[in-house]
Amino acid sequence: MSAYFDTFTNTLYISAYELCSYVLRGGSVDNAMEYGNKAGCTVVSHRLHESKPNIVDAYTYSTVCEGYNLTVYTYPEGIRKEDNGVYTFEKVYTVPYSIDKIENGELDIAINAAICSSHIVMHQLGGNYVEIRVVYFGEKHDEERSFGQRCYREEANVCFENLVDMLAPFVKIIGDRHTKCLPQLKSLHFPFKDVRESQREFILDTFRAIRTHKRLIVQAPTGTGKTMASV
Repeated sequence: MSAYFDTFTNTLYISAYELCSYVLRGGSVDNAMEYGNKAGCTVVSHRLHESKPNIVDAYTYSTVCEGYNLTVYTYPEGIRKEDNGVYTFEKVYTVPYSIDKIENGELDIAINAAICSSHIVMHQLGGNYVEIRVVYFGEKHDEERSFGQRCYREEANVCFENLVDMLAPFVKIIGDRHTKCLPQLKSLHFPFKDVRESQREFILDTFRAIRTHKRLIVQAPTGTGKTMASV
């Protein structure tokens, strides 16, 4: 799952799962636990993917948020049409730990993501309700637990709209960063003709720390150019 901002169309592409992760966890989340990924886990690194997701075969829903285009997508695997014409939406998570250790917050994100995906599915395929099912499979303990409910169109619409409203501050931050902050930063140049080797190393270390959201502690004598290099 990934989030990606397209500067050509001013569009933020975000999966239904990461939409819920942004809102319920309060920031960009790259969750390594993929659907059916046997090496899955819940360790997160707060970063934004730089590669555009492949949404050619995805179901999408687009709207406008904080002056930017927002496209939320979900993939069709796990979606099937029953004999009675009702769609079932199922997501399977393989986890390397005991299912008893699943936290409520993690389950809330999975269920809300399923509801958001149901909203997209019903918007694209029709129907008044969708049967959703979230399945956790504990690989090491050979155990399975599922959580299911019927999701009506009105319920899915309200849930989706509320989550998008809560996502709005993040959309503005991400959009402004790509359309305003980054172009301004690219126009900045080092104010002196020569860059000292120690400054060059410091600049690169600062850049890496910013990109990876880590702290950088630097100790150097006065006059070596720490301030200018960090700026």
